[in-house]
Amino acid sequence: MHVVWELIVTFIEVSMTAGFVLYVLQDHLKTGRSNTMLGAAVIVSMISILDTAFSNTISYLLPFDYTTLTGMVWLLIAYAAISYATEEPRDRVLFLLFLSMNVLLLSRSTTLLIYHVISPELLQGEYTWMDIAGYGIPNIFITSGCAYITSRYYQKLRFIHTSSNHLYLVPLFFYFLAAFQINLYPVDEYVFVLFMKVIVILCAFMTYSQMIQAVINAAKAVQEAEFHKQLSYQLNIENTRISELESHAEEIRHIRHDRRQHVQVLRGLLEHEDIQKALEYLADYEQSMAEAIKPSLCENFVADTLCRRYAALAEQSDIHLEITVAFPQNTGIAGSDIAIILGNLWENAITAALDCTDAKRFICLWIQTQKDKVLIRMQNGYVGEIHFEEDKFYSTKKGRIDREGVGIRSIRAVAEKYGGLAEFTYTDDTFTVSVVLYISAE
Repeated sequence: MHVVWELIVTFIEVSMTAGFVLYVLQDHLKTGRSNTMLGAAVIVSMISILDTAFSNTISYLLPFDYTTLTGMVWLLIAYAAISYATEEPRDRVLFLLFLSMNVLLLSRSTTLLIYHVISPELLQGEYTWMDIAGYGIPNIFITSGCAYITSRYYQKLRFIHTSSNHLYLVPLFFYFLAAFQINLYPVDEYVFVLFMKVIVILCAFMTYSQMIQAVINAAKAVQEAEFHKQLSYQLNIENTRISELESHAEEIRHIRHDRRQHVQVLRGLLEHEDIQKALEYLADYEQSMAEAIKPSLCENFVADTLCRRYAALAEQSDIHLEITVAFPQNTGIAGSDIAIILGNLWENAITAALDCTDAKRFICLWIQTQKDKVLIRMQNGYVGEIHFEEDKFYSTKKGRIDREGVGIRSIRAVAEKYGGLAEFTYTDDTFTVSVVLYISAE
């Protein structure tokens, strides 16, 4: 009967371990909960039977704790199953799986320590019916608590859109550190080993919480920096608007001051019945007025202000410009979001074009508004190497090399906010950004 009791204990442990991962990923399953639970039940049963069979056959021939190796085999099976059931990135799936192995080690070691305190003879011999409660109760409480806490941290980690590459190496390290202790100490120090396992795993979870909190704080700092950048865009727009109003007011004063002189000249020409010269004078006057007033690029105030401001900077740097903008004032797109997209596009384009030779020093901006969407395309010349990996562009600015560009990430975020997309493509000498924003048809 001991094989039956062992099978039940193993089934409880594997079920709780699978439940730990599924609880954290419950809102991110692509196969549906019912299908996922059915598949999980089949895999849990298979692993439980195989592990019990292995433990009662060739495990006695091995000179070390076999559970470390078999645990990794079961982990590979679980990884394949979870990767099929969810669209979560590989690094996050591995992080949760290694974390679940840590939880399993913690619950096992806790049970064995309780056995040592209550009745040391329970540590010896084969499995009995008492082991179902002895292993099951601590496992249920420990795994459930860890799953709840992990789920809260995981959701924060997931929604801050921060890369967590290689984060799984930390729980993997602690798993091996705790698991292999049993093979490093003499047999008569078995209780000490169990105690150290518990201490190591508890320290590991403290490390995880602090590590994830540090990542979250870093992400918040980036978000605050982006928020301040948005405010800076808005402030620049307002300052530009104030300067334009002051300049316009000054022009009006000059026009009013000069109007009397123009009237006197025209009156003199008309008194002498020199109609042709009067008409020529009026034509010259109209042309001078047209040159003095800068035409708007589009009706949208934010887009017009930003484009004219950056276009002036580009022209000062001898960058060839081609601008076609059709952007009405009321599109349903917030001015701050327009500022984020166009501000980042212009900044990146000018920065890249400045490094080019005269033949490739160009920027082309095209904005078209249709019934239900706004289409934006920015092209610019560039030289050098593009840092692109796993659908991410990494900044080439000093101090930010090998870090994802904040501007590109901000553009993508705004596009997603309006149900659209931002596509970044490049050739040997031209970088192109295409943005689609969906707007209300009202």
